[in-house]
Amino acid sequence: MEHHIDEAAWIRMFDVLGLPAWVSQPGRMGAGRLLSEMHQVADAADAERTTSGPRDVPDLLDRLMAADDPETGRRKAHQNGRENLLTFIAAGHETTAVTLAWAPYLMAFDPDTQSRASAEARARLGDRAAEDHDMAGLKLTRAAIEETLRLYP
Repeated sequence: MEHHIDEAAWIRMFDVLGLPAWVSQPGRMGAGRLLSEMHQVADAADAERTTSGPRDVPDLLDRLMAADDPETGRRKAHQNGRENLLTFIAAGHETTAVTLAWAPYLMAFDPDTQSRASAEARARLGDRAAEDHDMAGLKLTRAAIEETLRLYP
């Protein structure tokens, strides 16, 4: 994903000039190859999950594969699911990573809040991984994340 974003983020003179997409442009071949590789990885993940079935704790891929079109009620097409998966990964990886970096950094300045958040998580979760429904019971953790996003949107 990092290589794809690095390649796609370049502003090229051809882009500034507004030339049509069919005009051959230096650097686009590399971006196309990377996109093709990402499609292959997403397709492989889809095939593996189709074979193995959903995980005990559903992840993003499980949720996308089980999604129905809200307008028609039909299961979404494979390619649509692949594009959604890649979009979520591209749009979400950096914002999530930044939030997960800033939140502990900010909490490090307040050891009392850090200890209370840790105790809250242990009391609510024990040794298991958090699930969606747990967020309602993790009020301090949620407040810390929301404050992080407020300070560093």
